[in-house]
Amino acid sequence: WITLQQAVSLDFRINEAKNIRTQKTNETVYQRVNRERANYQAHTIGSNTATIDNPNLMNTVHTDFSPIRIIVDRRVRLLNHLNIKLLTDKLSPTWIFTQNTCLAKTPHN
Repeated sequence: WITLQQAVSLDFRINEAKNIRTQKTNETVYQRVNRERANYQAHTIGSNTATIDNPNLMNTVHTDFSPIRIIVDRRVRLLNHLNIKLLTDKLSPTWIFTQNTCLAKTPHN
């Protein structure tokens, strides 16, 4: 099963400013989403979110397992951002889905 979690503004926009993190939810929503995420085995984001927000995608609620972190990087943007948390920490496996094999040859994988 796949669950999509997406924060949008009242006019259904996902991001208002290009290449800048825009918070759309309050602390109550943030806590609820983190409790829900603890029930899933993996968390997926796009490369744009990975490079702008630089999240670690770990659960803030205690679970018996660490989630697999998945980045969809169709355009290989991560090659210019090899210092993001998802690639440098060893908290949990990070899988990168891309069509380009250049990313597989980096020392971080």
